[in-house]
Amino acid sequence: MRTRRSLAHAIIVAIVALGLAGCGSGTDSATSPTPIAPPAANAPIRYTAVGASDANGVGATVVCAPFTSCDNGTGYAPMLARALRSSHDVTLVNLGIPAAVLSPAIQAVAKSIGRDVFANFIDQEVPFVPPDATLVRLCQIRS
Repeated sequence: MRTRRSLAHAIIVAIVALGLAGCGSGTDSATSPTPIAPPAANAPIRYTAVGASDANGVGATVVCAPFTSCDNGTGYAPMLARALRSSHDVTLVNLGIPAAVLSPAIQAVAKSIGRDVFANFIDQEVPFVPPDATLVRLCQIRS
């Protein structure tokens, strides 16, 4: 079991390293992003949570059904939405899919070692981030 976990960690580190190697550092590129200012004090926030079961509050005292805003939830997504509502109009879109992993590559590794992983963030969640989202939070907690 320890060997499988070590192998999985090594693969993840390699994927991240390859991804970072492809990132340019020049600021004069025509494709460099334009800095975005924070929203005005009273601007509405369109918050989208991308994650696995933790986005739904699994492990918290009030667990939410997937794909619901669940205003009384005690997971990170509804708690952040409630905190932001003290100064903003907040709409929460929770895209959390239980047992989802970050990418197709990690999903393939998991399947190759016999894990049932039915979704990944990149293919099954990111395409559904609303185009008017002003805050997108990605979170995945694994032990």
